[in-house]
This record gives sequence, C-alpha cells and structure tokens, in this order.
Amino acid sequence: MDIESKKKCSELWKMASGDYIAPEDWTESAADELAKFFAANYDCSDAMSYVPKPSGSAPGYFWVVTYVYSVMKNRYQLDHGQTFTACRVVSLSYYRSTIAGQCLQ
Repeated sequence: MDIESKKKCSELWKMASGDYIAPEDWTESAADELAKFFAANYDCSDAMSYVPKPSGSAPGYFWVVTYVYSVMKNRYQLDHGQTFTACRVVSLSYYRSTIAGQCLQ
C-alpha cells in the first residue's frame, strides 16, 4: 500500500468518524476494514448511492482509495450533513474499534 493510499484512508476515516489515524499507521488490513465500513453504509446512505458499487467479492482498499475517496470527498465538501444518513452511528460502533486495532498492529 503506497503512501497516497494511506493518506486517502486517513482522510476518509477522519471525514467518516471524526477520529484521526495518521497515514503511516494505515495497513492494508485496516484499509480493507475501511472498505467494509463503507460497504456496510452503501445501502442506507444517500451519499453512497453516487459511488459505483463493486462487483464480485467484497470490496477491498483499492475500491476505497479510488471510487469512495473521490465521491465522498466531493460530497463531504458540499454537504457534510448528508455524507452519512441512516447507518453511520451503527457502523461506527463496530468499525471504530476494528479499524483502530488493525492500524495498531
């Protein structure tokens, strides 16, 4: 995972959770958890309807640093209140600890 991908993961997580995890702490497994977080929000968030849904198996970090990053960054800047609507709190309660745990490994 290159440094640009790590920076994008860090920025996305900050937008989604309000928590900061330094780019250098991001691992591929943490980024894959971030992809699961966004996938969990896909069907219940208005903003995620603008992100192309991955085909095939579960999305990985590449989906996050390409598609999710560009769409969410633009939508976040335009209207922070609609970035996550229904599932944000529930998803964060689970993924906040799993993502942080993966970054600490």
